[in-house]
Amino acid sequence: ATATRNVDGARRHARRGVADGNANRVPYTSGAMMGMFSRKKKAEPEEEAEEEEEEEDEDEAPTKGADKGSGGGGVEKAGNEYDLDVEADGDDPATAATVVAALYAKYKKNYNRRTDYVALFSFLVFVSFYLSILYLQRSAEEAYMLTSTLKSALIPEDSEMGSSQDVRDWIEDVVTTTWTDARCGDGRCEAPFEFPEYGRFGCKADCDLLTLKAKITKIQIDIYYNFSHPKGSVSPIDLMQDAKWNLCPMEVDELIGPKKIFHGADCYYEEDNGFEDQVGHKVFEIDDIPDGEWSIVVKKDIFLKVAGAVRPRINVTLEATNKRLLLAAHYGQVRRKMELTEYNKLLSTLTKTNLTLANAILDAAEMKENGTVIAARAAKTLPEANYTASITLIQNKYKLNRTMATVALTPGGYCQSNFVSLLNGTTWYNTTGKEPLSKACKCETPGSWGTVNGSLPIFVSSGPSVCKCYESVDIACSETMRWIMIEWRRHLGQAWTVKAALRDAVTIAADKEMATLLDWLSSLSPVTFFEINQIKGTDPEKLAEASLAALQADNINKERAKDPSYTALVAATQTNFPRVEQLRSFVTARATTLSNVSLSTPIYISPPIYPFNFTTYNKAAVQMIMPLYPGYPLELDLKLDLVEWNPAVLERQDFAFMTCNLDARAPIFDGKCLKPADVVAPLVADPGTGSMTPYLRQARFQKLCDAVCYCDKIGCPTGSYCSCEICRRTQQFDTVVYPNSTVTGRKLLGWDNPPSDFTLPYRRHLLQTGSATDLDTILTAVKDLSSKQASLDTKIEGVKKAQEVQNSAAEEHHKDKALENIIKAGFDDLKKGHESLSKSLEEILAKQQQALAAAQESLRIQQRTNALAEAGLRQIERLAKAVEKQRESIQAAYASGAFANIEQYIAIQENAVVTREIKAKENLLMNTPCQMKVLYNSFELANFNNTEPPIAYRERFIGLNNRVIAGMLIYIERKNLVECESNRFEGIDRTCSGGRDISSFGVDPVFKLGTPLYNPDYDNFETLTKVYNCTEFANPDAGLYPTYNMSNASNGNKPPFCMELYNPRDIPYGFRHKSIPGYSDGFPYFFDINLSADEAQRWIDFMTYGLMIDDVKTEKVTAQIVVYNAELGYFGNVMVFFEFTEGGKIEVSHSVNTIKVELYETTDDWVRFAMEILLTIGAVHSVYSEILDLVESKRTRGSYLAYFSSMWNYIDVASITIHIGTIFMWFTFGWKMAAEFSPDIHYDIYKNLEASAFITNLKVPNQMSEMGALFLEMKDLVTYLQLYMTLSGINIILMLARILKLMDFQPRLGVITHTLALATADLMHFFVIFFMIFMGYAFIGHVIFGYASVHFSDMTASVNSLFQNLLGDITYFMEDFKSANGLTFIVGMIYFYSFNIFVLMILFNFLLAIICDAFGEVKANASESVSVVTELVPMITDKWRTVFSRVAYPDHIPESRVRRQLRIWKGENPDEEEDDEVEEAPDKVFKYSDAKELDLPGLKRVLRRCVIETYQRNDAKFLLRPTSKEKRIDDIAADIAAEEEGGGGGGIKGFFSRRASRSKRKEALATAEEIEAAAEMLMEQVGEEPEADGDEEDGPTEVEQLQESLEKLLKAQQKLVEGQVKVIEGQAKMADRQDRLSELEKRILNVLEQPPPSSGGAGMGGMLSALKK
Repeated sequence: ATATRNVDGARRHARRGVADGNANRVPYTSGAMMGMFSRKKKAEPEEEAEEEEEEEDEDEAPTKGADKGSGGGGVEKAGNEYDLDVEADGDDPATAATVVAALYAKYKKNYNRRTDYVALFSFLVFVSFYLSILYLQRSAEEAYMLTSTLKSALIPEDSEMGSSQDVRDWIEDVVTTTWTDARCGDGRCEAPFEFPEYGRFGCKADCDLLTLKAKITKIQIDIYYNFSHPKGSVSPIDLMQDAKWNLCPMEVDELIGPKKIFHGADCYYEEDNGFEDQVGHKVFEIDDIPDGEWSIVVKKDIFLKVAGAVRPRINVTLEATNKRLLLAAHYGQVRRKMELTEYNKLLSTLTKTNLTLANAILDAAEMKENGTVIAARAAKTLPEANYTASITLIQNKYKLNRTMATVALTPGGYCQSNFVSLLNGTTWYNTTGKEPLSKACKCETPGSWGTVNGSLPIFVSSGPSVCKCYESVDIACSETMRWIMIEWRRHLGQAWTVKAALRDAVTIAADKEMATLLDWLSSLSPVTFFEINQIKGTDPEKLAEASLAALQADNINKERAKDPSYTALVAATQTNFPRVEQLRSFVTARATTLSNVSLSTPIYISPPIYPFNFTTYNKAAVQMIMPLYPGYPLELDLKLDLVEWNPAVLERQDFAFMTCNLDARAPIFDGKCLKPADVVAPLVADPGTGSMTPYLRQARFQKLCDAVCYCDKIGCPTGSYCSCEICRRTQQFDTVVYPNSTVTGRKLLGWDNPPSDFTLPYRRHLLQTGSATDLDTILTAVKDLSSKQASLDTKIEGVKKAQEVQNSAAEEHHKDKALENIIKAGFDDLKKGHESLSKSLEEILAKQQQALAAAQESLRIQQRTNALAEAGLRQIERLAKAVEKQRESIQAAYASGAFANIEQYIAIQENAVVTREIKAKENLLMNTPCQMKVLYNSFELANFNNTEPPIAYRERFIGLNNRVIAGMLIYIERKNLVECESNRFEGIDRTCSGGRDISSFGVDPVFKLGTPLYNPDYDNFETLTKVYNCTEFANPDAGLYPTYNMSNASNGNKPPFCMELYNPRDIPYGFRHKSIPGYSDGFPYFFDINLSADEAQRWIDFMTYGLMIDDVKTEKVTAQIVVYNAELGYFGNVMVFFEFTEGGKIEVSHSVNTIKVELYETTDDWVRFAMEILLTIGAVHSVYSEILDLVESKRTRGSYLAYFSSMWNYIDVASITIHIGTIFMWFTFGWKMAAEFSPDIHYDIYKNLEASAFITNLKVPNQMSEMGALFLEMKDLVTYLQLYMTLSGINIILMLARILKLMDFQPRLGVITHTLALATADLMHFFVIFFMIFMGYAFIGHVIFGYASVHFSDMTASVNSLFQNLLGDITYFMEDFKSANGLTFIVGMIYFYSFNIFVLMILFNFLLAIICDAFGEVKANASESVSVVTELVPMITDKWRTVFSRVAYPDHIPESRVRRQLRIWKGENPDEEEDDEVEEAPDKVFKYSDAKELDLPGLKRVLRRCVIETYQRNDAKFLLRPTSKEKRIDDIAADIAAEEEGGGGGGIKGFFSRRASRSKRKEALATAEEIEAAAEMLMEQVGEEPEADGDEEDGPTEVEQLQESLEKLLKAQQKLVEGQVKVIEGQAKMADRQDRLSELEKRILNVLEQPPPSSGGAGMGGMLSALKK
């Protein structure tokens, strides 16, 4: 960098002459000079030769220096004479000074030349250093390794495409190649995408077995099914065959796809499970289910016939064991509790008195008789008037009997006092023939003579005080006492009998309660019930194997064996009729034992109440029985059911379809509990009163509503009724005849008005269920797909046959073994192409078959729905006929008097209406599916806290090791279609492009019939509105709200189908606008790296069948992928652009850039950083040097602008400026942009990548903007680095120019610059002509051939094609012109040949001639100069000796000492800075007459003289033109004179007279200033540089110099002799001239003495003449 500053100074030193600063010169004597020489002679002998050579060089230097000297001590002599003077006048001080100046000039020339070499090589080192840093920064070799891979893998081969299908094929090819699944067996377990093996999943080779790696859960799946269905609807067999189920990973949303879990996403069973029986229960035990979220998927269960539950196997077993033990203990506790209760009852019975027993018997008898009377009244068999009398009679009767019992048992009374005599007396009448008691006294007659019947005792109607006969009183007392005694004996016997049968009764009751519990357990927990029944062991000691019955018996027997009172009580049963005291003591002892709470506290609620909860138990009771079952966690709270669904089937309800989803499938039966008082409408005529009352306040509607409406399983509370739409129909009872009604006399509806049709609502609902339009649409789609499938099959078969024929022909053709090696590669390529084509056709066929299968499935579903609707209509018609027939039968029976009363007739009619509606409801619901979608019953397994794998993302690579970051972005820009401005051909087409279109477009193919993605299970209102939920679209914070079509028009977008998500046909859009940074408004579609291979293919299908890229409105498709190569440390950015042109084709372009952002990581990077710091210092020093040069220009030339007079300085400034700028750019890039660049490997953009519908649903919030920012930042980094490298390239070019500048000092190195400088003018003229001709041909080619040739389609292509022609590429000729015909062929030939002849052959030869001519001249001048090697060797030698002077060369004189001494000898102060001579550009001269020249002052004098002489010939009084002011005064004077001559006339005439007067006057043509300006202008335009005297640097060789010196010596001697002769002759002439001079002086004096003439001019003239003479 320093060298560049010293170049101009060195040159100025070299060009300086002898006359440089004589004012500071100190005079030295010749003695001093000779002293110097004498000291030099004392040097070593080996140095004398060198000194002599230097002296010879110094001898020649003063000659040149003196020639150039301009005074001040310099001696101006010819070269030959100068040498003689040195020898002859060596002692002369002037001669010595001249010699020293010449020596210094020669030395300084060599010194400056050496300085130039140092500057050149220093700058070369600097440039090499700079290029090395650039090489390390760019590492182009590494970058190209990545670039070439990306190009070969991603860039399309064709630069043009014909349709959007080609674009989709390219996208599919990239995705299918890149998005591949991990391969099992590669030695890497890529969790979570690869996982340990279980079932049919996982990779054992890489990840081992799941059972060895993690704890797993054994589960049990219970499937219950009951496909029974009423006749008249779908067959149960069809329902059974349609239904399927499977175990699959749980879905986040049952409609939008499975969630990412740790063990894959496939269902456990490869194929869905079906059913073989119509009713049954199946158990599936699975031993290797990993933790995660799962779902039991049930398909095509349209009437909810399938139920089930999923339970952990370990919980099922433990729960079954716990339940078995608890139930066994509960059975024992309940049985003992019941036994205790019965014993307490028995003890209570044994403590009763006779009177208490009598009253209890009388109370029971009275209650029974009263019940009989009440029942007769209710049945209307007992008149209302007789009811009260009957009740009164019964009350009096039992009142008298209670009186008799009280009297008979009154202590001390008559009956008790005479108890024995009366009891043993024979005064009472019996069957012995005695007279009856009524004959003796008016008393009641016994019901049975001679006996006392306990069940029919003898009662008397009045007491003793009433009965008059004594015998009657005795009989009453005795018979009453006897009845009491018989009843007591019977009571005691019954108690004993109860005691004897108590165990059996308690056993039956306990068994019954246990059977009830087990029945409920089978419904509420069928798995536990099933597991309990599976245990059949009989040994109660083995608790794990003992059956429930064995455990129950063991619990009872062990307790009894421990209680002695039980043994005594059992032994007492063998004694008949023991005493009351004995029986009481036995029972009391056993009751005391059983009263212990640990023996009689039930585990569960007893007696049981439904609904029963087996998880609720008495914890205290469980603690009491724990000792019986040691080691069993009976209190463990287990989560038995992971999931359970469809409880109706679990509860064994055959017809669950009657209540399922009524709100959606049959809202007319969906009821609500209402109180009659709260209902005010609708009003219906009451048949009893005839007034209009709310329907629910009438009993007939209350009964109808409760029968047909559904209000949950619980029903309505007391006082409320379930009301629904069907029961609110006021015409329901129109067919009922009310004979006693006040309305119309006989019934509510007149006979002349026909009854309403009760089938209308049912028909309407069934007709809405089955849509013929939908069926026709599906049939049409299926037919189209079938025809396409058949056509495709035919074409594929044809292609396959053609391939077989071609393969066979190729095999026959290539049987020649000699050619086999040559054609094998081509044959293999052909075979591979055929295989690829076959594979593609098979993929197309598979997708077509998939679409056909989906359409057929939709067809089957729609056909089944329509068949059910038709069956329901048929059933309704049959029901209508049956109802009509029933009504006629009722009317006929009423007419025949078959009914007992009118109330019965009305009740039968109303019941018929209720039955009719119930049957109609059943017919409707059994033909209306409960649901049509897939059911997901989800559960989670997370029992063992398995460690979740770390968050991982799939590895996607371009090539072998270039990992894709985030994914691949596909960005679509669409154009809007408008009517064309010109409507001339609107009948053909009138649509044109008009701006950007960002409206939603496409369709979700999941809802598009005829595509492989179509899912008939989703194509329903419920699913559609759930997937595309407009309420989720709303974002109040962002001001976004869904919009709807609220007009009365019949088109779509009515709620809930918002315009943002649905098209006007209420079909969901496939693609919506989303702007991302760095792109124009458009539609992004992102292939996430976490998509599996199948999922990526599904996204491709979504893009294809959703019509994302079409041929009509697509304007541009951009694909962008960012990759990272860890081995190289490079990021790659690939962008492929597909431009849909207006001409109907797709132009493909691409941009592949690589960049490294890890700039300062390794040791090599830090070494490069140190180099960059040094480069920065050098750049700063360059700036400093240029500033110094600028200041130097001001100091030496007086102006800063003088610095810019040289073109080389512009190059220096531009180079240094760009260099400084690139340094700042690099550090900004390295320490800011690259350091801040930190991309993530993945961005969360979509809500669910595995979604089965609405896959483009964005996550809220999402990272779409961050992903776009990454791609934009990557693009900015690449652009920034490219700009840096571009500026660096420009700087390198400028540096090369600066190198040429530094080489200019050496003639042989400066050949190029000298050649270009010499040929510059000619080259400029040439290129002007060349550019006009070349662009003319380019324009002609574009105009004539541009319409049909891509090589001339635009001016850029035309220029490029012609330039390639100049380089030898005539592709356009071979492709376009040779194949043309007609006039185009002729014109093309003329165009091609004329261009090549005129431009290539003629003009290019002119160019070569110009350059070669200049080069030859420069080369000729440079051939006589010294070579670079010749100059460098002495310089290097001298420098070497100087450096090592103290070591190897002690006598060597340093360069600084020599220079200082020479300056002293020149008379200068060596301590003062030496002024550089300013090189002035030579003035231009005007050449004429061959060798004659005229400078600028001479030209000015010539022009002035010419002007003067020209006008002097015409006007003797001519003067140069006056100034403008003087001219104006002259004009005014002329005007006045003209007016005076014209008599003062004015106006127009005066004006023209003045103009004429002026024109007559001669005008001067130029002033002195104008002449000088004209001279300067002419010299600038036509002046030339003066010819140089020759290159001062091109001196002769040493031999030539010696010969020339000898010749000069001879000539000098010759001239010396001649000079002496001339001196003698001159002396003679001088004497002669002296005489003549004296004579002339005399004559002049004579003239002066004469008197002056009259005319001074003549005298002066005469004097001059005399002088001349």
